[in-house]
Amino acid sequence: MTAPIRDGRAGAATRQAGWSATPHHLGVVGVGVALAVAAVLGHRMDLLVVATPLLVVAVLGALGRPERPSRLRTAVRSDRLREGSTTTVTVDVEHDPRAEVLGVDLAPSDRLRPAVPHGATSTLLDGARHHGEHLVSPTVWGRHSVVRGEVRLSSAWAAHSSRFRAGEGHRLLALPSPERLPLRSDQLRPAQQLGRHLSRRAGEGSEFAEIRPFRPGDRVRRIHWPTSVRTGSLHVRTMSAEQDAQVMLLVDVLSDIPHADPGAPSSVEAAVQAAAHVAGHFSAAGDRVGLRVLGDATILPVAAGTGGRHLQRLLGALATVDPASDRQPDVQQLSLGLTPGSLLLALTPLTSRVVVDAVVALSRRGLDVACIDVTPTATTTDEDVEAVAWRLLTLERLRTADLLEREGIPVVAWQDASSVEELLRRLQARRERARA
Repeated sequence: MTAPIRDGRAGAATRQAGWSATPHHLGVVGVGVALAVAAVLGHRMDLLVVATPLLVVAVLGALGRPERPSRLRTAVRSDRLREGSTTTVTVDVEHDPRAEVLGVDLAPSDRLRPAVPHGATSTLLDGARHHGEHLVSPTVWGRHSVVRGEVRLSSAWAAHSSRFRAGEGHRLLALPSPERLPLRSDQLRPAQQLGRHLSRRAGEGSEFAEIRPFRPGDRVRRIHWPTSVRTGSLHVRTMSAEQDAQVMLLVDVLSDIPHADPGAPSSVEAAVQAAAHVAGHFSAAGDRVGLRVLGDATILPVAAGTGGRHLQRLLGALATVDPASDRQPDVQQLSLGLTPGSLLLALTPLTSRVVVDAVVALSRRGLDVACIDVTPTATTTDEDVEAVAWRLLTLERLRTADLLEREGIPVVAWQDASSVEELLRRLQARRERARA
């Protein structure tokens, strides 16, 4: 019987369990007694010879029965880490000195990989205390449960055991790992004191933005006389406001499209991975990055900000995404904190009309909008019905992508850093055409 015990240390779980006879011990006792009785009643010395060692083992096992209950304490050294990194699970056991063997089974899975094969270890005990450390590594982002297997102590001759059965274990949050996107285009990396990407909001700054026709209210000192003389009408120079560019990530998790390969990321996993990479890149460049998640009501909008702590907030929000938990998102909330000139990157499988309409509406408000298509390149099509459904979905997505392109919203499929580079190049070309 296992009973929980309060523990004053955060992140630790302590339980207590008594000792009980193992099926192995009960079997030895039963077979030994049966053979001994048969030997006496049947006057069979051969049966008595066979029964004697079994009875000796049974007696030794009974005499070595531990009396003191076992106490198990498990803890995770770090319950918040990035995918692919390693954390330590500590196992501390207080036990009767007559306990001889400790077995630990971490119950590994495809999403949580232990350092030892199969996640199981056995240790010979010495004394009344044992401290063990086991390394585990989450292979993908998200919530994980650690120490869901079994911890078992055995006495001499494996006659008695003290077992701590599988439970919920410790909760572990693996953050998606951001990577600096190795963009090669210098045109997309203007130097700036605050951030590498200039804000496109006109204002008082030191960086030149563009030359445009004079408007009522413009300052006389901003008049660009060479252009005014050449064109015959007044033109002024505008400057970029001295603040970092604002990048808003819109992650669509209204639906999750699986990949044909179980080990390959689905559309939601690809969206989270791409968002983490993009957020890490722009944060490292000094730009302000914000986050909106459509399809998960539990994740609050993350306002645009900079710095390492803000990046951790973004990654923490992405790691807790629960796909399709909110089927009716409030599209009006998408405009909060966004001003003309902001860059909106929508990471979506292009299957939701709600998201497409919202993206088009935001583009018409003067935002730089681009879409990253996170649909898997192949899906499960074992059945004819699934194959037909996938073809219909592909046609609908192509039609949606064409609609967005006609609205001036570039769409690229997510593969690697080159996808973002191509997207930014097309946005840059769009800006230059607008200035011309």
